[in-house]
Amino acid sequence: MEKSMACCEMTRPHVAMYPAVGMGHLMPFLELAKKLVSLHGFAVTLITTTWSVTPLQAAYVEAALTINSHAIRQLVLPEICVGEDIANGSGQYFQAHIEKSMGVLEEKLRMLQEPNQPFCPVCALITDLFHMSSLDVTGRLGIPNYIFVTSSAAFLSFMFYMPQLARTLEGNENGNGDLIHYLPGVQRGLREADLPSLLHESSFFKWFLGLCSRLHELKGILLNTFHDLEPHTVNALLSGNVLESGHTPLIYVIGPVVRSSDVFDPKAVDSEEQVKRLTTWLDKQPDSSVVYVSFGSWGLLSEEQIREIATGLERSAQRFLWVLRGALPKSGPTSGRVSLSVMEVELNSILPEGFESRVQDRGLVIPSWAPQVGILSHPSVGGFVSHCGWNSTLEGIWHGVPIIAWPLYAEQRMNCVFIVNEWRIGLEVKMGPDGIVGQEEFQSVVKEVMEGEAGRMVRKNIKDLGAKARNALAHKEGSSFNSLEAALRDLVEASG
Repeated sequence: MEKSMACCEMTRPHVAMYPAVGMGHLMPFLELAKKLVSLHGFAVTLITTTWSVTPLQAAYVEAALTINSHAIRQLVLPEICVGEDIANGSGQYFQAHIEKSMGVLEEKLRMLQEPNQPFCPVCALITDLFHMSSLDVTGRLGIPNYIFVTSSAAFLSFMFYMPQLARTLEGNENGNGDLIHYLPGVQRGLREADLPSLLHESSFFKWFLGLCSRLHELKGILLNTFHDLEPHTVNALLSGNVLESGHTPLIYVIGPVVRSSDVFDPKAVDSEEQVKRLTTWLDKQPDSSVVYVSFGSWGLLSEEQIREIATGLERSAQRFLWVLRGALPKSGPTSGRVSLSVMEVELNSILPEGFESRVQDRGLVIPSWAPQVGILSHPSVGGFVSHCGWNSTLEGIWHGVPIIAWPLYAEQRMNCVFIVNEWRIGLEVKMGPDGIVGQEEFQSVVKEVMEGEAGRMVRKNIKDLGAKARNALAHKEGSSFNSLEAALRDLVEASG
């Protein structure tokens, strides 16, 4: 039987995938890998690193891989030494880690081409957009290189526009002006402040600009969105006329690639006790009554900001489930992302004294991390305080949960503009001049989403978009399903 299974796996087309660090990148790649295996008959090697993955998150990934272990295997790269002089978690660290990983990546890809492997030789490499330097590796090995953009079509348009945008920003004196007059297919005007935060870190910006200048070298681009969500931008990208010069690679709109259902698997969270605690508590709450609060796998807030949220939740009288990983150092900014070393802290050291006991009948605080889709898909959840990461945005849409938008870093500000002003599926909290969202502002927006007229409107809008997302993935009929099939046909043909 084992020999028969091995022969079967050797006949599957074999794709290697290399996502960037962070659960917002890793999980879409994992879900795409599962699609390739279960729906399209591929074998997948998922190449990962140990940096920026907690033991809890690693256990969640391992549990998800186990289901498809016959055709997906994980290949973990050895620990990569970046240098003690570079701050862990900074853009410079992220850049250095990626560049240093390329030598190890090449070794592993050469190994995967050898005859004694469990799968047939790799026919393509699908990397994250931040791993564009893999083009040098795949060029030497003769392997077609694709990227999977785990962000919006608007962000991909931004990438195509980067060389021109860089020239525009160079002469701009006013960082808040309406200076972005044209991104391909993006009809809504954007300010510089709405653009990805990487623009404000000069060395990282130059590196990212270099990545964008290589888009024309790719064999193709897989994009995690769906046509009905961003129709104008998708149409502009598919026109093939978005690069100033050079060939525009084929673009395949295949989203939403999200975990559409989840179970609270004991292997995927801390323990059976935590599973029981989550499910028991959620099961006791009325439908659409719980506000879920989470700022993603990297987003952290200051202790002062955390206390404002706690006070706002307490005074709002709303039921809530809050995933709280920790706080930023006291000397740092009021929000952002930092290294894993400062993530885990005692909750009672940062929450207001007696907070958990006062709200115990209607609120639950979970330290570290929790399976988000299992929470969003629960009928008791009716609002989502989110950092507006793209993965979280798509999951909110899929499950029809209105968004309370609180962008922190990366392209989240851009996503927020579309969530609030274009799609009208959420309301935004506003920071004060001190960079803090006050408890009164937070309480007001939460209550409006959960009880107000504006909340009823965004709830209807996001449920309508969720239905369109499902239509896009309909077997043999959906636009995204067919686009992925076309991508895989082209991928196999390109491998020759």
